[in-house]
Amino acid sequence: MNDQTIKADAGKPRLTLVPRKMTYRIARVREYGLKRYPDGGVDNWKRVEIQRYREALLRHLYAYLDDPASRDQESGLLHLDHMLTNAAFIAELEEDMPEVSLQIAESEPEESEPEEPKLNLKKPRQRIDREAVKALRARGWSIKAIAEDPHVKCSEQTVRNILNDKEL
Repeated sequence: MNDQTIKADAGKPRLTLVPRKMTYRIARVREYGLKRYPDGGVDNWKRVEIQRYREALLRHLYAYLDDPASRDQESGLLHLDHMLTNAAFIAELEEDMPEVSLQIAESEPEESEPEEPKLNLKKPRQRIDREAVKALRARGWSIKAIAEDPHVKCSEQTVRNILNDKEL
């Protein structure tokens, strides 16, 4: 029997659907982080720029892809566990931001390489330009991912048109 008058939980997230082991993996990384960075307490991670978590996520992802059983040299924990933790931090920080700003991290280009364009979309549904789309594609973003990004919100056909230099 499903009586909402007894316990009104319709529409609430079913947390039992989240793999329980993932929570423990994140907790182990957090415990290591608290020992390594004791200043600031349990919420010290909130004072770190989101881009640093994005970079760390990618470093751990690449290490994981090279060897799924590999461990972080400093913590001794699985790279997968660090990936989960960084993804959780990113999700939490983006949720708390009134306007998410996607910025392609600037790297020191070699002298022979042209400078990469920065993508800075501060307002939802802001028009995306060709150079930004090309930069995202060069970084491995799929056409679908670019189109579905909540800060871009355009059709896949629009992204294809931009890549094919068609006028919109």
